[in-house]
Amino acid sequence: MNIQKTHSTIKDTLLFIWTIIVLSQVLKGSYPHIYFPIFFFTFFIIIIFIFQKGFFVKGVDIFTLQIWIFYFLIIYISGITFIYGGLNDFLKAFPRMLIMPLTFIVFLNLISSKDHFNVIIDIIIFFSAIAAISLIYQIYNGPLHFLVDSHVRLGLGRYASTFGSVTIYGGAVGIITLLVIKRNLNILLKFIIITLFLTSAFVTLAKAAIINILIVVIFSLFFIKIKDKIYLFLLTFSGLVLVYFQFPEIGIYIIKSYQSLGISPGQIDTTSSSSFVYQFLKRFFYSVEYLSQFNVVKIFFGFGLIGGQGVFGLPFSFAGTTHNQFMDLYLIGGVFLFLNIVIMILCLMLELYKMKKKDSLAETFFFCNIIAIINMFFFNGFIYQPVTSIVFWLSIVYVLNFRNLIYEKNI
Repeated sequence: MNIQKTHSTIKDTLLFIWTIIVLSQVLKGSYPHIYFPIFFFTFFIIIIFIFQKGFFVKGVDIFTLQIWIFYFLIIYISGITFIYGGLNDFLKAFPRMLIMPLTFIVFLNLISSKDHFNVIIDIIIFFSAIAAISLIYQIYNGPLHFLVDSHVRLGLGRYASTFGSVTIYGGAVGIITLLVIKRNLNILLKFIIITLFLTSAFVTLAKAAIINILIVVIFSLFFIKIKDKIYLFLLTFSGLVLVYFQFPEIGIYIIKSYQSLGISPGQIDTTSSSSFVYQFLKRFFYSVEYLSQFNVVKIFFGFGLIGGQGVFGLPFSFAGTTHNQFMDLYLIGGVFLFLNIVIMILCLMLELYKMKKKDSLAETFFFCNIIAIINMFFFNGFIYQPVTSIVFWLSIVYVLNFRNLIYEKNI
């Protein structure tokens, strides 16, 4: 019995340490001598643990088949990379492509109870709060030295967060806010965290952040079962108003963020390249036109890691980007990767839809992934970036475990 308990404790510790490592990738640039030894040591121990325990495989159907195909496509993508790039490109990009597929394997093999999902969600919320605080901190104290360089937008400093680049927090804020709304927390604590997330969303000066918040508000008010939702909504709105008037430095960011949308009473700007409507139409429709400039055969097979360029840490190249995750899949793995990811997402959403009426966590994952899907139309690299995609991969593990009745007694 003691051996089993020790075994379980080690497994839980490895699971949570790995989650922390994945969400701390911002440190790998400034503190590689600390980050990478911890990363490789933990991964080595996890691999030994998994092989001793036996690799956990979940049956075979169209959903799991797509997951297997996804991993075979990693080999395919790696191979065609050498047609358009060299060994240096591969060595720089491959680890970035591999981090979340590896994380999925870790989750699949180490998660064994519903409590694990709740703890991982709490870890995500904790790191999200740190990211939010880092944004607000920089308004008053200037850029943090270990983050990517800041720049000016709309006459204000635009800062990166501890999540990474300046765009990542904006793409993730909707998902992390929804996690807090659905989490069983004290309403005062929930109010403080949500207000913090919403405030920092404005500080990013990212249109995506504002739209993500709007989507969460709509989902929360009309589609999701939430205890005391009206009270929480009014409390959070009051908190934002208080922040606006009590902290004028942040208030300026709120005003500028709203103005950047190009939407005012009775008027919507559709011509300015910086307006939300223009950017929406461009990223939604222009992506197909962008792909049409390439040879059909090349687009059919993709450009490998070169097609992902910035997402995988490569410099801008001939492949460019559509700023659309679905269309960028063509650039990376051609029609094969596009169909694979689309079918995988459809299978995931169908399973979550069937589960969500009976299970609150499945409902959380369902709506978080709807937000993720919406973001994928305007955010390239969404499924490969740890912060934006961790809930997506966690959702797949949840579905696979639930279908195998591992939580039959708990749910």
